[in-house]
Amino acid sequence: MNILHRFNMRIRKLLLFSGVSLLGIFVVAVLLQVLSRNILKVSMDWTSEVAVFAFIWSILLGSAVALSTRRHYVVDLIPARHVKLNKAMLVLSELLVSLVILALIWGGTKFALLGWYRLTTALEIPRFWLFVSLPISAAFMFLFNLENILIDIGAFKTPQGGEEGRK
Repeated sequence: MNILHRFNMRIRKLLLFSGVSLLGIFVVAVLLQVLSRNILKVSMDWTSEVAVFAFIWSILLGSAVALSTRRHYVVDLIPARHVKLNKAMLVLSELLVSLVILALIWGGTKFALLGWYRLTTALEIPRFWLFVSLPISAAFMFLFNLENILIDIGAFKTPQGGEEGRK
């Protein structure tokens, strides 16, 4: 568990750095596009494709980080006084999320492979490099979700409070 936690911390830092960098690239690409069209009266087609690539990659990598830090939506179905039941529901929901993540990895990989044969219009690179963002981010999500499951199973074994294992 400790090895997984240390590994995930390094991956999380890498994803945060990558996501922020990609968001910066997105802003610069959009700014270039606006300036070139409105001031220079020239169209730079490649800027829109770079912006889309950077935006999608930053969103998907950011989603993995959000899952790792549990900064996603949570719906409370059971009153807080039912501590054990809530802990069990949390583990069950994370197991179900793992199934969805595995489907994203499988389907995303198949979809990404189809992108090898389709080129982008302006950059003329395979769309694979855009589509592969889904299975890669889903693989990171799976690692982070596995750590969360292990933490919550450990918290399930502790008496009432059980929040000490959470981030």
